[in-house]
Amino acid sequence: MLLLYDRIQALSPKNDAQRSLQALASMYRSRNIAIAGRPGFLARIVFTGFGLFAPTNGTVMATLFLCAISVSGAIFLILEMYTPYEGLIQISSDPLRAALAHLGQ
Repeated sequence: MLLLYDRIQALSPKNDAQRSLQALASMYRSRNIAIAGRPGFLARIVFTGFGLFAPTNGTVMATLFLCAISVSGAIFLILEMYTPYEGLIQISSDPLRAALAHLGQ
């Protein structure tokens, strides 16, 4: 996606409309870099928007709670997959050790 913005910046605009579109593309590029640099930033914006503009009742609160649990569970699982042999969720290293022993023979 950033390659597209770089190619747009490499173009030479011929009129004011093209210059303003090029400036807009530059702004979107900066925004995308800022959002990509902070992984939880977009999720915080979405949940803050839901919390601010939703009426306070049981259904909304239960839905926001379930969404928060779902997102945190997904983030937890993603982080756990970075270390498969340690942490709360572990896989056995025995098959890998058996394969290495078989290759070493």
